Amino acid sequence: MKKIFYWSPHISKVATVKNVLNSAFSLKKFYKEKINVSILDVIGEWSNHKDEFESKKINYLKISGFEISKLLPISGYLVSRIIYFFVLVTKIFKLKKLIDKEKPNYIIIHLITVVPLLLLYLFSFDTKFILRISGLPKLTIFRTFFWKKISKKIYMVTCPSEETKKDLIKSNIFSEEKLKVIHDPILEIKEIQRKLNYKIEKNLPNNKKYFLKISKLTKKKNQTLLIDVFSKLVKKKKNFIFIYF
Repeated sequence: MKKIFYWSPHISKVATVKNVLNSAFSLKKFYKEKINVSILDVIGEWSNHKDEFESKKINYLKISGFEISKLLPISGYLVSRIIYFFVLVTKIFKLKKLIDKEKPNYIIIHLITVVPLLLLYLFSFDTKFILRISGLPKLTIFRTFFWKKISKKIYMVTCPSEETKKDLIKSNIFSEEKLKVIHDPILEIKEIQRKLNYKIEKNLPNNKKYFLKISKLTKKKNQTLLIDVFSKLVKKKKNFIFIYF
């Protein structure tokens, strides 16, 4: 039976959390063969999902050591970088020990990727390492240099869209054959429709047209451009209402 690990430690609520859950659940549900899917709990970040894991038959593997679950969520650039450093120092060899013991076929890497990728750089594993890129990352000098160093050892790099793949091809970090487009799975369509219908029916007038934006509220989503474009639009067509989900 194939074993698949998910590595996605996080210190706040980000969209990646839901993407990891949906990805793990969809693999378990739709993969043709029986597989063993495990989500690694690194700092206590997945402890609130234990019941959900159990109902979907997803394994919950806790990595012992430094844990900050009681302090979550955490915000702030400096604090987050300190936490990332502690994760690196306290978890890197515990992760190696776990991989050596369990010998998963694949480990899918989402967040704080430097820990498993550094292991991949330093050691050789039979486990195939898959890097999941959820959006176009900031290609800093360090990240670009490091990714190029380990690019040959990475089994696959997955992207959520063709545009992200094209941007990564331009960066010339990974070979094009290793870049694959895998869209984030959406499994709760009825629940999404229910919430949208409720908001539209209960709170919004019917005599307007709507401009709908669905994303997390972060700087990298270029919200200022969206606001600028919409402000020009409503000057010409005042019947529009902007909705942000």
